Amino acid sequence: PQDEKALGKKNELTHYDYHRKAYGPAEKFGYTDFVKSFTCDKYDANEYVDLMLEAGAKLGGLGVVHHEGYLMWDSEVGRWNAGKTGPKRDLYGEFVEAAKAKGLKTCATFHHARSYDYALKSLRAKGKEDQLKAINDNKALDINKPEFEDFFFPADRYPVDKFAQEWHDKIAEVIDKYTPDMIWFDGVQIDKPNSPEHHVVDLLKRYYKKGVEKGQEVTICNNLPGGDKSGVTRFNFPEGAGLRCYENGRNMPPDNAGYWLWDRAISYPWSYIKDKEYNLTSEYHVRSLVDIVARGGVFFLSLTPKGSGEIPAEEKQICREIGAWLKVNG
Repeated sequence: PQDEKALGKKNELTHYDYHRKAYGPAEKFGYTDFVKSFTCDKYDANEYVDLMLEAGAKLGGLGVVHHEGYLMWDSEVGRWNAGKTGPKRDLYGEFVEAAKAKGLKTCATFHHARSYDYALKSLRAKGKEDQLKAINDNKALDINKPEFEDFFFPADRYPVDKFAQEWHDKIAEVIDKYTPDMIWFDGVQIDKPNSPEHHVVDLLKRYYKKGVEKGQEVTICNNLPGGDKSGVTRFNFPEGAGLRCYENGRNMPPDNAGYWLWDRAISYPWSYIKDKEYNLTSEYHVRSLVDIVARGGVFFLSLTPKGSGEIPAEEKQICREIGAWLKVNG
């Protein structure tokens, strides 16, 4: 959403109520309509790279696809992508070009294993049949229109094996087109049909082979998601594969030997919101950086740009202050 319409942190309305207030009912302005307003007209890949370098970063990248499934590169696999819709620009391609020109290693993060049935799966899991029926009976909603099935991937209409193949092919396309130095995953469970083991194995083999062909030392991140209700936590891939990653240190052993990665938002939530509170200061991040690096870790800091592609001024300042400290002490 544009800044003046964004849902502020202190807004007491639900997202549903706010959507109706700011944009109209979902029957008239659906989630797919946000693609048209996503112009990213202030996105400047060179500015992103320069800021990351000024912050002292050794690699940087974009979240190339988040849970809702929209692709930030020019794709021939999925039609909901920044090259063919919205900005009509290869946002990730521009970043990779700028990064390579300035000696910054590149990364890409993939969150779209969770895209399958993303809008409705929590209702299904909680057995809220009345709410599901109300949604499914409302044929004016985007999610019930056949032309948007490849946007929402509803479980009752979109075959999971078809989704899994497309999940694989999107990652393979990024590997083949851009060969980032590091790739990071969220939501992958190799025993689940939306990101099954045979597709995962093929992708890892493809990525390492491409790295060898191009003379790159590539890195796979192996993320440990939050525990389920039983408290069980499992890495995306078998432990021992790739670089172990812990979201903000969650579920990390106290004596964690070897290399590992700790990812965090520059301030929460993970996305931009109007009047965002930047309670995680540069001093806080520097102290974390010292602690993490001293114990063998990598600090992976996530910025939260606006829908225009602009990085908020507060985030630029935090990055510059971290960089100023590193110039003296790095």
